[in-house]
Amino acid sequence: MNNVLLINLKRYGDIFCMGHQVNDISRTKKVSLLVYKEFESAAKCLNNVTNIYTIDRKRLILLNKNPLFSKASALNLFHKEVEVLLGTQWDQVINYSNEIAASYITSMLKCPNYKGVRISKHGTIEYSNKWSLYLNEVMTQTDFYPYHILEITKNMIDTKSNPIVDKNKIIEHIENKAITRKNFSSIRDKYHNPNGPIRLIGIQLKTSKESKDIPYSILLDLIKTLLNSAQYFPLLLIAPDEQERMMVEKLNQAVGEDLISIESDFSASCSIIKELDGLITPDTSIKHIADLVDTPTLEVSLGESPFHLQGSIRDNNLILSPVISKKKNRDYSLDSHDIYQSLDLLFGDISSVNDLSRNLTLYRVVNTDNNPIYIPIAGTINSFFEINYLIGRHYSSILVTGDKNKIPFESIGPQFSSVELSHWVGVQKENITHIVKDLLTGLRSLKLAKEDPKNGDQFLEKLNIILDYCDRTEISSIPIRMFRGKIEAIQSETVKENVKEMEELLFSLKNQIQILSSIIGELESYIDKRITKERHDSISHLRV
Repeated sequence: MNNVLLINLKRYGDIFCMGHQVNDISRTKKVSLLVYKEFESAAKCLNNVTNIYTIDRKRLILLNKNPLFSKASALNLFHKEVEVLLGTQWDQVINYSNEIAASYITSMLKCPNYKGVRISKHGTIEYSNKWSLYLNEVMTQTDFYPYHILEITKNMIDTKSNPIVDKNKIIEHIENKAITRKNFSSIRDKYHNPNGPIRLIGIQLKTSKESKDIPYSILLDLIKTLLNSAQYFPLLLIAPDEQERMMVEKLNQAVGEDLISIESDFSASCSIIKELDGLITPDTSIKHIADLVDTPTLEVSLGESPFHLQGSIRDNNLILSPVISKKKNRDYSLDSHDIYQSLDLLFGDISSVNDLSRNLTLYRVVNTDNNPIYIPIAGTINSFFEINYLIGRHYSSILVTGDKNKIPFESIGPQFSSVELSHWVGVQKENITHIVKDLLTGLRSLKLAKEDPKNGDQFLEKLNIILDYCDRTEISSIPIRMFRGKIEAIQSETVKENVKEMEELLFSLKNQIQILSSIIGELESYIDKRITKERHDSISHLRV
């Protein structure tokens, strides 16, 4: 059986999220992990892992910064920690975390069959395929994410099976499992509802950042509402942390009774979350555990970043989020009623949510072809962002795979008004006009530079103008970000070869912008047909 090393030098949530792919790869290969030692506890919870290797980042940093030690001390420790990896024959190395340290380690291992990003002997970036280019250049540089990280890595690694349905992705310790099941059974018996079974709802109290936390006053109101309901009973989930214990005590005093709080590390959390009927959590690693054990989840996403990259993926889960454009300046309102009625919708107790607070959006997770897509179903909907997201998915697929299947405007279009679609089209057409103009100018200046190297500075000036579009949040920035990544990966050894490759990349970018222009033209045709039909239906209605 082939040996595969997955390198993930990120945090707890990223490691748990990777559990779906660990499970998928392990069906035919032996999977080992390389993680930072401080996050090893998450890796130990993943099933189907043969070996876990660690790098003690904190100690390396300490040695590197401490004036009592030479830099060689840190280098010696690092070499000692990766020595076993260098001495192992790997059939495949996957740079899952896609950051600089993991990229250099991937290069050190010299495995010909690598996936993701590594650093070449020239110091330039090497991409295993277009999906790794997309992950590195587009998904780390944008305010909207057309794909979930699992969808991109699945394509990058080329795993074909479903990463969502299997339920043996987490290690459950027999003792934890038995104790948890017994305790939960006692809680159900004690708080039994005569009209039917009561649902035990876990509430994650804290995150790693205060900006992600559900505010205390809202938590308090929510807990009181759940206690007074006939169908729910709250269980407070906390880490072994004094600050979180104090928060539970504060809630106890405010409610006037001892609430049930469950303190656990990750090894026990897996069994606890699996026994819950539902989970309410801000953006934490707990939501990824819930996905791995198939627990219905309402994610309350209050952090600055859009949740689309690493949101909950279980089918029909809900995500309550401020409108993306309002997140950073916190221009929104949130109260416990927003969370409570979203919970009702999660369990199907109500059919719709109609009165969310200002600038909030409720999303449903819909898995299409085993890939999570986030569909807004209630609240304030930023149509421009959502159109960017949906069409960005299809356009990105064309750029990466070359598959030019027709975009299904018939399924995308009805979610938005003709006015909203037309506004989006107008903005994109204006952007494309400017980009094409700057592209043509760049090609002309490159031609002049080929004829006379003295014109090289003029070309670089035009090139920087093109690259400035990378900083925009429009869909047209996607091919330009990929273009930038390809420029940085150029390894030609002569000026003549560099110029030739640059010219090919510019013409390729021009073709990709033309593809976007064609997509917009098709959308315009769809809008025209729809408006014509709407007018015809209106006239027919008047006649009746």
